[in-house]
Amino acid sequence: MPLPRDDEQDIDALIAALGHPETHVRRRAVAAIEAMGKEAARAVPHLLRSLHDTEEAVRHQAILALGRIGTPAVEGLVEALHSPSASLRATAALILGRIGPDASQAIAPLVATLGDEDAHVSDMAGSALVEIGDASVPPLIEGLQRGSPRLRCSAAEVLGLIDTTLANSAWSLFEALGDESREVRRAALGALERMPQWRLQSKHLGPGRHILQACAEDPDEDVRSRALRLLALL
Repeated sequence: MPLPRDDEQDIDALIAALGHPETHVRRRAVAAIEAMGKEAARAVPHLLRSLHDTEEAVRHQAILALGRIGTPAVEGLVEALHSPSASLRATAALILGRIGPDASQAIAPLVATLGDEDAHVSDMAGSALVEIGDASVPPLIEGLQRGSPRLRCSAAEVLGLIDTTLANSAWSLFEALGDESREVRRAALGALERMPQWRLQSKHLGPGRHILQACAEDPDEDVRSRALRLLALL
C-alpha cells in the first residue's frame, strides 16, 4: 500500500497506513502525520495504538508525532495514564512532559499518577509536572497534604525540582516536615536541600527555621542530621 504523495496527503489514508504489515510503511505514515502537527489531531487515537507497535522505530515515531500535535493530543494521553499497561502510562506521561505548559489540563491526572505503583511511571509523571511548571504547584501542594504516602513523597520531590518563585511551594515543604511518614519527611528535606538558598531565606519563610529546629529532635537520625544541615544555611 503506497503512501499518498506529499502534495496529496490525506489523513485518512495515513491513518489506514498505520495498520500496514510493513514496518517501513507504518513508520513513514507516522512521520507524515507528525509533519502535519495539530492538523493531524484526528489521528491521536490511532497514534496511541501505535505506541504498542511491535517495532521500536514506529513506537518512537508515534511519541514524536503526539508531542508535535500537542494540545489536541492531551485528552487522549490523559486517558492513557489509566491504561493497565505500565509502559503506556509512562510513555503518556513522557509525551505530556514534551508538550509542556500546553498540557496544563493534564496536571491533576499527572499528580494522581505520582502515586502509581510502578516507580518508572511515577518518575515520568513527576518529570512532566516539572516541564509544565508553575501551574503544577498548587495541585502538587494539595497532593502533598492529602495524598497517599507514596504520592506525598513524590509530590515533595517534584516541588523541589520546579523552578518557581512561589513562596507557598517552599512553605508546603516545611509543613511536610511534620508528616507522620518518615519517608515523606525525608523527601521534603531532600526537596528543600535542592532549592536555591535565596528561596529558603525569604522573609515569608521565617517560621520554617522553627520547624527545622523541631526536626532536629526527630526520632529518625537521617531527618535530624539533614535538618541541622539546613538550619546552618538559614
